[in-house]
Amino acid sequence: MAGTVGVTSDVNADDIYVGSLVIARATMEAVRRDAPELVTIVAMGDGGKVRTDEDEQCALYMRNLLEGRNPDPDAVRSLVMACDQAAKYDDPAKPHFRREDRETALQIDSVSFAIKVSRQDGMLVSRPVDPRTEEPLRSLRPLAVKSPEKLQYRHVRKIQPDSGPRGACPAVRVRR
Repeated sequence: MAGTVGVTSDVNADDIYVGSLVIARATMEAVRRDAPELVTIVAMGDGGKVRTDEDEQCALYMRNLLEGRNPDPDAVRSLVMACDQAAKYDDPAKPHFRREDRETALQIDSVSFAIKVSRQDGMLVSRPVDPRTEEPLRSLRPLAVKSPEKLQYRHVRKIQPDSGPRGACPAVRVRR
């Protein structure tokens, strides 16, 4: 739900992408391609209410990519594994948090497409796109999410290329 809140909370963006460590490099490549005036990266944390270290690490990683740096995925992975949230995947009392999900989420930059969100018939539709061309990748199915009413979000930080250490993920909004 938190990711849905982040995606639906701003109608002024020209483009919206969802982000994660798995698609961070491809997403920032797609964003940088159009040299936008303003990029807003939204950290939703836990349920859209509590900041989480892994979202902050993702934000820093994406910001560094956006600014043309080459951050170390192994260092980011190590920091995320040390976060409180990572421990829930090892807790036998929480079997719905599967260890395999954590491992998949930490395969940083392992996917070469970005996920762009658009509005179609009153719904938000996310599609994998080639970050160099924004052409939809036909081999993957789009996902549709009904636009929820009266959603709120917190922990929003706006950044521009060459700005200070701010940002978070997973929703990335672009204004030209």
